[in-house]
Amino acid sequence: HCQRLDIAGSLRRRMAEVKDIEIVAIPIVADNNASYPSGDLFGDLTGEHLPLDGWLAERETLGDLVGNKNGDRYKQFTLTDHGIKVDLFLVRPPAQWGVIFTLRTGPADYSRWLVTRQPWGALPHGYSVHDGGLYHDGALIPTPEETDFFLKINIPFIPPQLRRPPPSLR
Repeated sequence: HCQRLDIAGSLRRRMAEVKDIEIVAIPIVADNNASYPSGDLFGDLTGEHLPLDGWLAERETLGDLVGNKNGDRYKQFTLTDHGIKVDLFLVRPPAQWGVIFTLRTGPADYSRWLVTRQPWGALPHGYSVHDGGLYHDGALIPTPEETDFFLKINIPFIPPQLRRPPPSLR
């Protein structure tokens, strides 16, 4: 149901205590009349559905999970057998995997620092992060991987388990 899916958040950072599971995914999107994505004149997907939505609905009907939130880019559910909350972040254009995966890995203070402009944050002048994408002077910058995001903002890649906000933010 997904082109790509990976664990993020505190589980990825290998924290001793994990309160919830965060997952980042690129869903497979299909046109209602075809088995592949289609777009309008501007490239926006039209008439689409997510096979993932059907799978989640089926799991809920079977009692495996209870849906809490069901947005276009964010879904939250609780696994009934374990009572564990799962946050599912969907990478949908213009969002980029590298940006979303980095920010959802966290921790939250570190992610805020990454998207705050210099001199208080890591983001260079002329850059911004919104709608899950990295922009420079208004143009979307491709960040297909987490390392691309770090490279584009000129920050050395730090393994998830070592990520901490700068001392000034702690």
